Amino acid sequence: MKRLNIIFIVVMLGIYLPILAQQKALPIYTAATNSAACIIVVNAPSGTEGFNVYREAPGESDFTLLTKNPIVPFIDPGIVKTILKDDYEWVKKSLRANDDFEIVRRLQSDAGTSAVLSLASLNVARAAGRLFIDNKVKQNDTYKYKVDFIDFDGNVLSSVQRNIKISDTQPPIPDSVRCDPGDTKVKISWDFPPYKGDKDDITVGFNIYRNSEKGELQKVNKVLILRQEDIKFRTDISVQNNVSYTYFVKSVDCIGRESAPSNKVSAIPIDLTPPKYPEGLDALGEQGRILVSWKMNLELDLSHYDIYKSMEVLGTYARINKIPIPADQPFYYDTVYTGPTYYYKVKAVDMVGNESEFSNSISGQPADTIPPAPPSNITAIIEDQFVRLKWKAPTDLDLQGYYIYSRRSDQKFLRLVSLPLPSDSLEYFDTGYNQEGLWQGQTYYYGISAVDNYFNESEMSIMKIIIPDNDPPEPPVSSYASLNDNGYVEVTWQPSMSIDVANYRIFRTESSKEPMRIIETADSVYKAIDSTAKYGVSYGYQVAAVDNFRNESIKTKKVTVVPSDLTPPPAPESVSAIPIALGVRISWDPVAVNDLLGYNIYIAEVPNGIPTKLNNEPVKMTEYFDPTGKEGMYYTVSALDTSLHESKSQAIEARTKHGK
Repeated sequence: MKRLNIIFIVVMLGIYLPILAQQKALPIYTAATNSAACIIVVNAPSGTEGFNVYREAPGESDFTLLTKNPIVPFIDPGIVKTILKDDYEWVKKSLRANDDFEIVRRLQSDAGTSAVLSLASLNVARAAGRLFIDNKVKQNDTYKYKVDFIDFDGNVLSSVQRNIKISDTQPPIPDSVRCDPGDTKVKISWDFPPYKGDKDDITVGFNIYRNSEKGELQKVNKVLILRQEDIKFRTDISVQNNVSYTYFVKSVDCIGRESAPSNKVSAIPIDLTPPKYPEGLDALGEQGRILVSWKMNLELDLSHYDIYKSMEVLGTYARINKIPIPADQPFYYDTVYTGPTYYYKVKAVDMVGNESEFSNSISGQPADTIPPAPPSNITAIIEDQFVRLKWKAPTDLDLQGYYIYSRRSDQKFLRLVSLPLPSDSLEYFDTGYNQEGLWQGQTYYYGISAVDNYFNESEMSIMKIIIPDNDPPEPPVSSYASLNDNGYVEVTWQPSMSIDVANYRIFRTESSKEPMRIIETADSVYKAIDSTAKYGVSYGYQVAAVDNFRNESIKTKKVTVVPSDLTPPPAPESVSAIPIALGVRISWDPVAVNDLLGYNIYIAEVPNGIPTKLNNEPVKMTEYFDPTGKEGMYYTVSALDTSLHESKSQAIEARTKHGK
């Protein structure tokens, strides 16, 4: 109990002072008895090293210094321990201090903690240099006091004045004390007016008292319960069940005075804690009966066990033992008929009738070692990346259901259902892990077995399926196209990052036409030669990856190439230039090359003169008429291919066939 009070004080260190700060806590608390005036420093200004106290008695016109030296914290650990007296242990634990030196250090360094503990104990207030008591006063007289807060150099940081009447006054009595009994505990609650910053409101906490049936008066809390607006209760856990206790509460002010007792309330704690549910259930099938056993409960107040049975695992369970099962005999024989499966649960019951929760369910059957026949006529329907299995049931009368198994080609079978599917379930829909579907392009094997009421399992009926791959692979990382040494277009690419690539396709685009597939390579080939491209034509080349299911990726970026012939065509032969009445007719034998673009005709006045081209466009025929020509002029004919390579014939003089 004392440890719980210390923990409570530690918690208050983080709650009570922030509340005071939010309410703009007064710098000092003042109180009086019939023979003394008390001042406790709660909220000194920053930088305060100590304080001096002045008094102005009735009939006097000025303050008189009462402190020869400023009141400061004690720094000698031995003196502090002596001042704390009986409060030493709980203060040490509240501060989480390891030794006396740490108590002193934390009282000095943590002003908030020091203030809270000073309100809980005048001994702490004295050790922390926060307490002043004036014993040289007269009862019923009113004195004016002034407190100067000083810094290390003795400079006054601020002052506060307060009138104190020398009269002993009890704190207000807590209202509406009530209690709520539980199992080995009683919750005591009360009401008290909220703190509003009134200088005369010096109630800082509460004490709870109780009487047992034997009439002994005890204080429940060993350490003062600090006043809080949102927490006005305490749970007494040092009680026994079935014993009557009477409680009342007193409020306590900053100098330790208690109020008169509050109203008294009574409570009787009762045992509401059931035993732990039995564990380790096991069912052993024997001829005509089932032995159900479990681990023995260890509760000292255990009375007996009750066992319950159902024909369905999630059905209604009914008690089957007519008399209680003794606490030291954790087993039960249940006589049953062969065939169905039986499900059992067990409860533990204590001396006052508290029942535990149900144990886990355990199933049992009489002995049977013959498995049923396997399912037949298995079919599989593939729906996107899901598989729907169907089958025909065996005719066994003790059929319980089915187990479904699955594996990929490189793995072992795994069971997909934890419990058998019901016997009337003749299909199963496999949606894959996390309902994300099965892997596209993978081969799966499904196994279906029948299970009887004794969990005998048939052989598996196995079905093989392949999940179609509808997703295209990643495209090649990049592709390139250029002319090789033979004048053909050479297309190269970097492979796709997909692992299921089976082929690569090369596409060629001419002018505004759609891309045409011209080549397909194996997955390990990253180069192709286009030998069918025409010279001088602009083509765009792209590459796409194809997976095992013939899904085609998007195409790579188009690369444009214009094929050209590296070898010029042969020069025209058998050139003749014959003058006629209106000009000169030139003719020649055709040049037989695939990439021939046409012919050009040139004229000069002398055999080696500078020729002039007569035609604007390549001539497609093997003759040409020059209307401006005349006998004696020299003509040359050239062959021009699509790569603009040109080969010229020898210069031929225009003359009649019989001319000289």
